[in-house]
Amino acid sequence: MNPISKFIKARIDAARTASVLTHKSVLYHFFDCLYCNWRYGCRCYQYSEMSFYKLRSFDRERTMTGGHNKKTLQYNDPQYMHFTQNKNEFNQRFEKYIRRDWLYCGNATAEEITAFVNRLTRVIVKPNASEAGIGIFILEASPSLGQQVNEIVGKDLIIEECVVQHPDLVFGGHSVNTIRVITMVDNQGNPHILTAALRCGIGNSVVDNFSAGGVGYPVNIDNGLIEAYGIQVTNMRRPIFIHPGTNIVMIGKKIPYWTEVLKLVEEAARVVPQLRYVGWDVAVTETGPLLIEGNPSPGFGLLEGIGNTRGIYGEIVRYAHS
Repeated sequence: MNPISKFIKARIDAARTASVLTHKSVLYHFFDCLYCNWRYGCRCYQYSEMSFYKLRSFDRERTMTGGHNKKTLQYNDPQYMHFTQNKNEFNQRFEKYIRRDWLYCGNATAEEITAFVNRLTRVIVKPNASEAGIGIFILEASPSLGQQVNEIVGKDLIIEECVVQHPDLVFGGHSVNTIRVITMVDNQGNPHILTAALRCGIGNSVVDNFSAGGVGYPVNIDNGLIEAYGIQVTNMRRPIFIHPGTNIVMIGKKIPYWTEVLKLVEEAARVVPQLRYVGWDVAVTETGPLLIEGNPSPGFGLLEGIGNTRGIYGEIVRYAHS
């Protein structure tokens, strides 16, 4: 299929989906989808799957879209982006909030890596510069450790102590389930918390990433409670009340140490205030929260696709000029 045919088909498919739900014509939604693509940077799946077709012009302008997400990059100083793009540098800069051991394979010897793994018995290995949980795996002390270490020594990888999460955040899988909290720093250097979501992995996955098939649940900023059903990126119109593979009803679940979570991200946002718009991934252990990483362009599906929070882009623009 050539690019033009693919372009048209994607918008027809989105229009058909919206038409079934609104009983308006496919032609009407086709041209409305085209307009939303051009005017607001709305992607086709957001138009149909995330109900963008329902929104008034005022709300469309304030809603985070693919196009609006690109515009937020202007609020982060490029000279400081390396702190979020390089996990080793991130851990060094935000060491106070990391609260776990780590080792960079790029300048560590095989003996140092082996000793690190044997001391902790189980570690998580991550590409130093990666997104969406790609390339992450678990490494354990074992008779074959020497061979495995030889494969990673000198590589651009970071090894971290595995986080043991709070029992209240274990939902039947193997991943550490993190809370993504979005902050925006205003012109006076004050961080503002915009929205939050709990990201939960499924089954045997060792990552909780929304883009990797995990479920995102909206968290009420005021009280730390899951306030509505969750969604998966594979089917955003299907509400998930019971976490897949379990019998756990998620609405009403409380995030432990919620006050401490908010305090942590507010403090972290002040460390490099030149990075004004960041999505912080926070894990919670039995002794409190810790920082996993910061994302200067957090996915918009998790921001506007779930829960009661809307108009995130409008809030970002407001704080950018205040």
